[in-house]
Amino acid sequence: MESPDSDSPEEYAFLINNEVKGPMTRPEAEALIPSGEITPETLCARAGAADWKTAAEFFTFPPSALKLSARKNIENVNEERESLDPLLRKKIIHLGLASPATVDEFSPAQARAALSAYEESLRKDQKTKWFAGAGTFVGVFLASFGFGLTGLGGDFNNGVAGVFIKESEQYTRQVTRIASDLKIIAKARETLEDASRIKSPKGKPGKQFFESRVYIPAQAAVKLLFKLDYGRLAELSSEAPKIIYLRHMPANIKTEMLRQANLVWKYKHPDELQDPIPELDLAASWILFKKEAGDTLPNFVKNAEQTRLKELSSEDLSIEGSMVENLIGALDVWFSKDKESEPTPFTVYFPAKAQNFLVFSDLRRHQTTRAEALETENYAVTEKHKAGGKPYGVSVKFMNESYFIKRLTPVWYYLGVARPKTDRAATLVGVNAEEFEKTEIGKTIPTKALLDYAVFSRPEESFLSGGLSLIKETDSN
Repeated sequence: MESPDSDSPEEYAFLINNEVKGPMTRPEAEALIPSGEITPETLCARAGAADWKTAAEFFTFPPSALKLSARKNIENVNEERESLDPLLRKKIIHLGLASPATVDEFSPAQARAALSAYEESLRKDQKTKWFAGAGTFVGVFLASFGFGLTGLGGDFNNGVAGVFIKESEQYTRQVTRIASDLKIIAKARETLEDASRIKSPKGKPGKQFFESRVYIPAQAAVKLLFKLDYGRLAELSSEAPKIIYLRHMPANIKTEMLRQANLVWKYKHPDELQDPIPELDLAASWILFKKEAGDTLPNFVKNAEQTRLKELSSEDLSIEGSMVENLIGALDVWFSKDKESEPTPFTVYFPAKAQNFLVFSDLRRHQTTRAEALETENYAVTEKHKAGGKPYGVSVKFMNESYFIKRLTPVWYYLGVARPKTDRAATLVGVNAEEFEKTEIGKTIPTKALLDYAVFSRPEESFLSGGLSLIKETDSN
């Protein structure tokens, strides 16, 4: 009996009931000796060895087992030992089931059983490797699909091929087909990652759009530019009058303004009258005038007022309008009924170019340009929209099944802007995510600040090309 190597555990294979069992460790094999499952005559081979020998050469058997074995040998001693068929003998040696020195220990039945067991083991091994490799590959492949991260290249193809390649022609065809599918998938992924195939929405240039829509109201189409001397009004009050342009100036209103202005002037400068009026009588006349005039002039000015004066520089002034005759000055003048009474303010209106109350110089008319109107025009944010974030991908086939390699389209942001009291519908401009989040509905944006944005008629998605397409819900399930 051979002695076991004490440095490393030995493993053995056994031919039991025409079936190869093992490998087993020495303790596992010895546990089967008492039951008679392993006998001294059971063929045994050490793991990694080509020769099959009887178990008695490797293991110690109890006397009872040896006696039983001897009795069987005695019973068969008179039987003629049947020799192996030469082809069977050669095949046993070729497959490494026995060496030339030990092959004759096989009976024909044992040899055929050993050969059958070997072929069955080989078929099981091939099938196991095939399904294990295929299952691993398909699992990894489908998992990568699920995460949209399928990136299968040449190295991966070669690795999978290494698992699947067999001597069988059927296996070879299958591997070739898988390799072809993987190349197509790798190409599809390259297509998916090609940013040039995902086009951003293209709107109209904002500069051209907004500049062409600048609105110049009729009343603002012409401006009066001039220099102003407050003339006689400076003697009535230390405060500067308000210069107002009226849309129209009826003759009766102008007459009433002149009447009022002259009365105020007389009240403030009684010494200029040829026939001086006693102060009490003048005060009584003024009170009577206010009672008769009532709110006629203030109400008219309030309803007819169009624009007020704007300073262009320290000397030059401007006001929207085209007729100098429609300019008036409004001045608060303080009066008292008598010396004991507290003075109260009263607004007096002075027509332009009348009796030198107001003196204009360097007067000229100016046509308002689009560029000037653009400087003062504003839009208000009326709505907000998002578009995008939808699944898209490339359709591929693997093992006769269709799949999508998926990604999400970029998200695009839009603000709707309109001019108050002018535009019926909002105009959409494309903005970035930060601007979209911080801009609130109702915010006023100068028109000139919108010139750098693209303009859209509706919230638009990305444009996909080169084989890319949006995935419908039924496709993605």
